[in-house]
Amino acid sequence: MNMEEYHIGKEIEKEVRKQYPSIDTFAKALHRERQTVYDIFKRAHIATDRLMEVSRLLNRDFFKEFSNVLHFGETSEEEDEAEVAECISQLMPENELQVIRAERLRELIDEFFLSERMKPMIIMHDSNDCIVADLRKVAEDVLGKGMVKSITIKQEDIFAFETSIARLSKMPQKTIEINYTGSGNEGGFDDIILLAERLATESGKHVVVFCTCINALGILRQAQEPANNRFTYCSWAEECFDTWHKRVHILVADNESKDFARRQELYKASQGEGYIDRALAAFEKGDNDVAGKILGKALNDLSTYQFEVTDVDTDTSRFYVRTLSPTQEEKSLLEDCDITPRLTMWFDMSKSTAKLIEGGETFGDYVPSFDVNSENMWVLMAKGEFK
Repeated sequence: MNMEEYHIGKEIEKEVRKQYPSIDTFAKALHRERQTVYDIFKRAHIATDRLMEVSRLLNRDFFKEFSNVLHFGETSEEEDEAEVAECISQLMPENELQVIRAERLRELIDEFFLSERMKPMIIMHDSNDCIVADLRKVAEDVLGKGMVKSITIKQEDIFAFETSIARLSKMPQKTIEINYTGSGNEGGFDDIILLAERLATESGKHVVVFCTCINALGILRQAQEPANNRFTYCSWAEECFDTWHKRVHILVADNESKDFARRQELYKASQGEGYIDRALAAFEKGDNDVAGKILGKALNDLSTYQFEVTDVDTDTSRFYVRTLSPTQEEKSLLEDCDITPRLTMWFDMSKSTAKLIEGGETFGDYVPSFDVNSENMWVLMAKGEFK
């Protein structure tokens, strides 16, 4: 990489995203506003005192790197575009629908807008207008004020929108944000996604589409044979993902109550396909590494995941895990269908090797508190209270 290609702001950005769970966390450590951090990312040249402060926080000598590029025309860092693309692919893998919380969504939007123009992003949500407004602010933090064009489209106006694509392509804004208020009935989501894809292609802009989509659990009752009642699940998100995930990015922005993630996992568990079912099956086969990967993925992906850690001995920790806690209404539905899903388990892990030793389902007389979750775990780690 020569001097013209070396962009110190992008190098700093890569290191921040490796070391810090969020941009906000780094901004606080730097004692600066979030917007200041984005300004640093955009700069090819940075004041000496500011670069010294950043180098100290990131434990990386940017002065030495800059000197190496200046004198030798090379650096050991990977190209920025490839790394951002890799980050996007990890946050939004093509093989599964991601259900994420608002704070993770902000980080994902950061990555999306900092990358070169990519496939449209389709965000399913539950009529939460705060999500739309919040992400518009994030986009403007990255791209600049006035660089986001927002439009609202009803289902009956969707074909009139098609005629405006050429005009929108010529607009100075870098991003088109579409708030689609229609439903997925009669191919409504198919139509808006197809047009969003066309808009992104013709305009070269980032395109984000917000679609209202909730999931629901229910019961198909058999009046004559109650024992044959069937537990049901309904959602447009999964069907939409199955159809479009190769051509657009699709994800679900969950609400604060984590309703979508809870209902989705509860239904999978009711069918014997939940995270706990798969982890226990792996332990039974002696595939402890596979069980660890399943539980690690549950912690990363499932916003309702909770656990408690206790010591078995000086080298063994026991984890009590709960993937979710059903509401009273959901418990009643499960009882009417005579279903008892597996939602809790335990496993032992070696402190010295971090390897899983064994796992099981029953707790005996012990009642775990499940006081740690995927949200407060980072806070506890920062305080040194959880390792």
